[in-house]
Amino acid sequence: MRRMRIHWPAWMRALTILSVVDGTGLQVVSAPAPAPPPAEVPRVLDRPARPDEIGYRPAEGETVPLNPPALTWLVDRGADRWTVQWSRNPDFEPAHTVDQLPFNVYVHAAPMEPGRYFWRYRFVTRTGQTSTWSRVRSFVVPGHAVVFPMPTRAEQRARLPEGRPRLFVRPEDLARLRQWARGRGAAEFAELRAAADRFLAAGPTPEPQHLGSINDRSNREQVRYWWPNREQALRACQEAETLAFVYLITQEPHYGEAARRWILHLASWDPDGPTNFRLNCEAGKVMLHRPARAYDWAWDVLSEEERARVRQVMARRVRDAWESGEVGRGVGHLERPFSSHGNRTWHKLAETAIAFLRGNSRSGIVARLCRTQILRGLPGVGGRGRGMARRLELLGRLHGQGGLVVPGGGGGPGYRFLPETIFCQGERLRVVRGTARLAQHGLR
Repeated sequence: MRRMRIHWPAWMRALTILSVVDGTGLQVVSAPAPAPPPAEVPRVLDRPARPDEIGYRPAEGETVPLNPPALTWLVDRGADRWTVQWSRNPDFEPAHTVDQLPFNVYVHAAPMEPGRYFWRYRFVTRTGQTSTWSRVRSFVVPGHAVVFPMPTRAEQRARLPEGRPRLFVRPEDLARLRQWARGRGAAEFAELRAAADRFLAAGPTPEPQHLGSINDRSNREQVRYWWPNREQALRACQEAETLAFVYLITQEPHYGEAARRWILHLASWDPDGPTNFRLNCEAGKVMLHRPARAYDWAWDVLSEEERARVRQVMARRVRDAWESGEVGRGVGHLERPFSSHGNRTWHKLAETAIAFLRGNSRSGIVARLCRTQILRGLPGVGGRGRGMARRLELLGRLHGQGGLVVPGGGGGPGYRFLPETIFCQGERLRVVRGTARLAQHGLR
């Protein structure tokens, strides 16, 4: 056999050898490619927090007021999932480890024994690379800390009513609420019924027809319709809420049929149209949660096909909000909790998640975000105790009957938050708050 060697550049010779075999042609023999350099291990940067960021909590050496405390940290570039560890020993032997966390906040589902703890975290990238561990931090759980664990997903689902309604009122509340509407609350409920009758006579407020937005403030036509589109969406939703709530209390068929008509009317609105969240987040916020109330209160008048239609459009609206800059798939707002728009949006996501849980796969992760938000111990506004109050009613719905006892600020007394009862009057929403008013209603 005559062999002819061909001279190629060095880089090509490393990959291929060409030879003539018995004059019949070229045989290509691949040589092993050089091994790629080892991938660089991602590193937790432990960078200082900016003023608008959640930072690292508990603060180093802090004596925490809640047991267990919320462990929070900053998001490193490329992080997709997190692992957190805590131990009584700084060498983490032994350690409690929780992995596959979707958020940069963790609250344990059980209280910790009093004492000093050490904790650290690391992340995993989308490609599966595991980072280094963060620096080790510590905190102290005192014996007098208020026990306030995160409910597990199983507990949360178990505490959600099997029947309807779920939002603001539970099935066991209905008999007493209906009795109140026939007795002490008859005058107020008459106003509510009159509003429902006016809406029936006038028909549904139509979907806005013009795009409105302030994303481009030089577009004066869109700026002109930005807020009016939000107001128009609000009117349509409040009509649906009122009709559905009157039906919930009276069970009169003509109100049920009207509520069904309004709910399907709202479900027909184009999520890519004038109420699209990215285009007009104010109109989008209205459509993100208010249709869920009417759906919940008039659930039994909808067929399964109609419920599926509503779930489909609400899932789309939830996805738009979830992926927006305001929420950032949960992590964005958890890391920057002082955003007013983000704080408003996750409350609305929470309401919709409760209404559609078990019927919408995205509702589970949204509900988990909202429980994490409430329990992380850093209110978006106000002091440690006061700012928490605005988040508690929805959590109370997940915690079950009897309200929720929450620690006061600075280790002060706890506060019990009981379910709120909604009364829509005309174009506004009356929220009856407080234990005294609820006691009067017989709902305590």
